[in-house]
Amino acid sequence: MIMSFSKKLPCGLCSRKVSVQEEKFPEDLYDLLLKYSIPRLYWICRSCDKEYFDNDHEEIFNLKDEIKLLKTRVENLEFNMSKLADVTSCKAPNYESDCEALNSLEVSGVFTSDSGYQDSLPDCYSSPTTTNYQRVFSSPSSSGSCSTTPHSINRNFLSEDAAPKKSCKEALAILDQILKTKIKIDAKESEKSSNTVTNFLNDITPAFKKDVIFRSMYSRDYKTGSSYNELRISEASEYDIEIVLKAPPQICLEVEFFQETMSFAKLKWNKIADFPSNKLEILQFFEKNSENGYLKPLRLSAWFQGLIDVYLKSNPKIKGIRKMRNSQSGPARTIEIETDEGYKLSIDLLLAFTFPFDCLVGTKTNTILEKYPVDKSKKFWFLVPKICKGEVPLLASECDLSWRVDFPEVEKKVLYNKLCAKNIVKLLKLLRDKENWQIASYHLKTLILWAIDANPKIEYWQGSLLFDRYLELVTGTLLVHLKQRHFKFLYTFFFMYIRKKH
Repeated sequence: MIMSFSKKLPCGLCSRKVSVQEEKFPEDLYDLLLKYSIPRLYWICRSCDKEYFDNDHEEIFNLKDEIKLLKTRVENLEFNMSKLADVTSCKAPNYESDCEALNSLEVSGVFTSDSGYQDSLPDCYSSPTTTNYQRVFSSPSSSGSCSTTPHSINRNFLSEDAAPKKSCKEALAILDQILKTKIKIDAKESEKSSNTVTNFLNDITPAFKKDVIFRSMYSRDYKTGSSYNELRISEASEYDIEIVLKAPPQICLEVEFFQETMSFAKLKWNKIADFPSNKLEILQFFEKNSENGYLKPLRLSAWFQGLIDVYLKSNPKIKGIRKMRNSQSGPARTIEIETDEGYKLSIDLLLAFTFPFDCLVGTKTNTILEKYPVDKSKKFWFLVPKICKGEVPLLASECDLSWRVDFPEVEKKVLYNKLCAKNIVKLLKLLRDKENWQIASYHLKTLILWAIDANPKIEYWQGSLLFDRYLELVTGTLLVHLKQRHFKFLYTFFFMYIRKKH
């Protein structure tokens, strides 16, 4: 009898054994792994890669061409800023033509600024870096359509002596005008959308509470995201809601950070009291969805998504809502809503366990909390069921148990009183949308949070320095991460910084 042995690898997530031929895994590498019994191999099959992992590490665009295009657009902007004095006054209400006004700033869709401060601007400050560029600008053709014409100049826009200080004030007037025309948020529509979200939560939460397990752990709903943090660039159609849970009285939850990182942690539970006979299923729930006493985030997400599915199948009737459907979005569940007026909203529901700041005393995290103190009522943080995706070198078995830390109130404190910071986030979002980059909004906000942490003084972020700070970020940190095709998680950066200091 002839026996054949196929070469197979176990997936680190689903544990399914897959043929190396099917996965196109190098056989010589497989032989080496088998020969030397390498224990720290972290490999996942194609199915798990598609299901659990986003596009952060994929080829989302031709990087060299995109960086070249980005640099050209920055050069275009700088050249036209220097030409503003020739086409408009400081107030900048009128132009020779609408087409010229738009083309004089080809990336006009990516600018915004604080309104109402132009008349009281101080002297403009130069960027700390100096760069010479080849400029390109757009001008209207004779037919009225827009064409692009290259022009070369040997001039440093960023240096203090390169352009009169007056041009900074004129540039900010233009940015303010772009804010008013490119970012349109209807207050009445926002109020309607917010009321619809409230009606939805007031209906779905009582429905969830019919489940004895959910009822034993439910704490509150926490509204977050750009719609609640003044970072929107379009109509109020997307909302992020964290469904906050806490341990039932009979269970104690312990947070165990990984030695490799403080950005992710394991969540261990212990029974500290007996459950009444009518609540034994709560204990069974914890036993079923854990491994060696550690809660598994993907299983908790699946349970929560099951609650949402049951709710939607009940065909709920909510005031102002015509129909609803749901889809999966990473660890969150997205509910797409159509109102009676035909307006469409999407609500991301994400599970989160809450903890007080007290349990972080003595950890590296406490250094961040001391640097950005918040009010007593805001001294809480979350663990959300988003597993580590190669951010730090964890074993596959450890990755399965990892929960990501979330400090929403600390992030708000970092942005507090930094006048142009939120506008820079909006600029980055508009640039991303214009260029169709597959970059999450949270990563763009992370860039500005890093920048503020490096330069926390309020004066550095005054409204008059919007252009300087934006240009620094786009030509510096953003380009670095585009080259790497990867954006580090916010607290991974913070903890790296803390380790370097100590």
